[in-house]
Amino acid sequence: MSMRRMGQILGEIAHLNDHDVEEVLQEQKVTQQRFGEAALSLGLVQPYQVWNAWLEQLRAGECHIDLCNLGVDAQAAQYLSLADAVRMNVVPVRAVGDDLILAAAAMPDEAAIQYLTARTGKQLAFGIADAAEIEHAIARSYSGAKSPVLNSFTSPVVAA
Repeated sequence: MSMRRMGQILGEIAHLNDHDVEEVLQEQKVTQQRFGEAALSLGLVQPYQVWNAWLEQLRAGECHIDLCNLGVDAQAAQYLSLADAVRMNVVPVRAVGDDLILAAAAMPDEAAIQYLTARTGKQLAFGIADAAEIEHAIARSYSGAKSPVLNSFTSPVVAA
């Protein structure tokens, strides 16, 4: 079973017709944006529709999250303690309604997922990210905390 592309999922969610999809694809060629970003800039979709499409894509399989480009929403960090983030090697990326998107170096096992679900009180969706990016994102997200992990980073760069 192949992974459905963002354009397919978003097209269904936002009821994009063939002309709309072609317009987004042309915008992508010019701006080098991702499909959802291009559709947003053209006013064809709403932000919540892009998030819902991304959540569906994450739940369908191992989707990669580029933490350097995406960044981490500081509000999402409130759902997971520094100790749990470090121990599980995950970082909360976005909180969207009842969902919490986490970046992980590898898909956690069922026991870890149950633990994180209980601790956060959210439905979880995971994306796979580079382990070093996760460590840096933890350092940025929990910058006020005292931890050996945080002390190992000299000057974390905050994503814009």
